Amino acid sequence: ARLMWLPCLAAAFFCPIVAYSQTIPVACGAGASPAVACDQACIFCNFDGYVGSTFGYPSGKAVDFCGTLENVQWLGFIAGKDKATFTIQSFNCLGGNGVQVALYNDCTSKPLACDKGEEKGENKPVSITVNLSPGSNYFLLIDGYAGDQCEFSVDVSPKEAVYEPPLGVVGAISGPTQLCPGATANFSVQPVSGASAYIWS
Repeated sequence: ARLMWLPCLAAAFFCPIVAYSQTIPVACGAGASPAVACDQACIFCNFDGYVGSTFGYPSGKAVDFCGTLENVQWLGFIAGKDKATFTIQSFNCLGGNGVQVALYNDCTSKPLACDKGEEKGENKPVSITVNLSPGSNYFLLIDGYAGDQCEFSVDVSPKEAVYEPPLGVVGAISGPTQLCPGATANFSVQPVSGASAYIWS
């Protein structure tokens, strides 16, 4: 979710070289809505206090979810703290069952934590507490329990856990300064605080 542009090296035949270390979720624009699939989730800088709804979302999929999915949505974020609690309070539910929640650090892996809620649980918040790696991407899943259609609010504690962390300074590039056309070489930089992905050019 973090993009860094590193300067091109001296020789013209070097540039442009573009390499991607992973698929990079895009930052959410103003007024963005949660995604219907994990791999489509954009990155929110802050969703503490977010108010949403499970109305109109499709069933979706999630690896090893602790319940069943009927109207799932996803909120992406970059961790700003090493631990956080996510509490979802539902209200105005058509079925009175409430919502369920899970947190993933990878769309293809099992959740880090999951609370499947309960029947007639509209008035009982669902909550998960997880350890996070600051600067890494995460994906929060919210779904109506047994397909319940509800409004809900999200509380994040501490709220800085979903804030965009400051990006550190990019250090010197290590690697050869000259190469013959068609040659290959390794280039590197020291890990950059707050960066979860790198784009080289």
